[in-house]
Amino acid sequence: MKTLYTLVGAIAIGCSSGVAYADNASAASSGATTQTTTTQSPQAKSIDELLHVTDATFEQEVLKAHTPVIVDFYATWCPPCDMLAPIYAETSKQYTGKVKFVKLDVDKNKKKCIKYGVHAIPALIIFSKGKEISRSVGYMEKDELVKFIDDAVKQQ
Repeated sequence: MKTLYTLVGAIAIGCSSGVAYADNASAASSGATTQTTTTQSPQAKSIDELLHVTDATFEQEVLKAHTPVIVDFYATWCPPCDMLAPIYAETSKQYTGKVKFVKLDVDKNKKKCIKYGVHAIPALIIFSKGKEISRSVGYMEKDELVKFIDDAVKQQ
């Protein structure tokens, strides 16, 4: 069963165990914890080493890349995003030099969410030669992620 978080306009709404948080402040006031990581290494050895793109760096890092790029649209308050993060980081190791793995925080980069119609998270979008070639929404296990990437890259 996939757990999804829905983005309504520019506000992200998520439900987990019957609790909805409209933003980090609401989550924090309820006792929920959030964690933010920001480093900039193109291929991951751990979750902390994934490249984080922004609205400002998206074109250069994603659309102009020479290899396919998978973008993880996530939020720090999203439990399914947190569950996917270590799987995403671990999977990136087997695609070094073939597929670039990046993350985009939806709360800090709303323009790209609107432009690419990201209405639920976690959302994974694969780009190649500046265009979207595949999309998946929701949590997935490693074997599902590998199949998703391989199927998209084979089309190229």
